[in-house]
Amino acid sequence: MTGPEMRDCIIDAQEAFLEQHGRLPSTLDLPVRMAWDLAKCNRSELGTMSDRFLRDGITVLEREGFRGMKVNIIRRQYARFQVT
Repeated sequence: MTGPEMRDCIIDAQEAFLEQHGRLPSTLDLPVRMAWDLAKCNRSELGTMSDRFLRDGITVLEREGFRGMKVNIIRRQYARFQVT
């Protein structure tokens, strides 16, 4: 998956959650491979977060969150992407 595709997938999941629950999700469980896909975004797609990916790797997501959500990077096999 490309970086922009992963970003769009997360945005779509947020919108679906909002529609179903009437509130935005607070947590994003993101498998490692998907986190690396997101890290493929460039500066025009993620702003300065893309610079921090280059410097710190995907751990920046756990430290800073993404789109207002706390991010848990799931490092086990068969991990599932979900917003809660």
